[in-house]
Amino acid sequence: PGGPVVAQPSTPAAVKTGPVLEDETNTVNIVEQRGPSVVAINVEVRGNRVNPFDEIERLFPNFFPPQLREQFQTPQVQQSSGSGFVVAEGELITNFHVVEGALEGTSLELKEGASVKVVFAGSTEEFDVRVVGANPDFDLALLALVDGQTMPAGAVPLEIADSSTVRVGQKVVAIGNPFGLQSSVSQGIVSAIGRELPSIGRVEIP
Repeated sequence: PGGPVVAQPSTPAAVKTGPVLEDETNTVNIVEQRGPSVVAINVEVRGNRVNPFDEIERLFPNFFPPQLREQFQTPQVQQSSGSGFVVAEGELITNFHVVEGALEGTSLELKEGASVKVVFAGSTEEFDVRVVGANPDFDLALLALVDGQTMPAGAVPLEIADSSTVRVGQKVVAIGNPFGLQSSVSQGIVSAIGRELPSIGRVEIP
């Protein structure tokens, strides 16, 4: 206010993008063909009721009357998410650590109050699944749709390649759901092969 009037510079014309490179076309094709077979996995575990004012009551015992403490208690809910992909009709693969927190002890049974659901690309519908197999040493878990649910038409099983033929420096395209962001794509290279990781644990297969 009170200053001189200055003409606003004109907006420069948008510059057209260059032609799509061969490598870019390859990546786009991979995403379009394989993306519908990648799912988001949502895990929820409802635990014991918790009191958000525990710390106050620890410092000041009996600060709140009993009937009021009862109202403060709320169910504790743990949520996590991950990614997976279709390997057969009604069956999907994910990382074991994604579903581990929902399992009862060292079995494949879900804890009471726990649920594992999958969401296919381009959809918001959640499908209930159960854990039917696990290999913690390789951080893998096999999931199966329940209640006779069927997958979307575009979600076709992905072929498992022979990892022994992978070479350092080859291109890798990752499609997943980091931090709950569905259908994110990133690209990199194989940095090394033949590395070993410590085992996560073991489960009993019924």
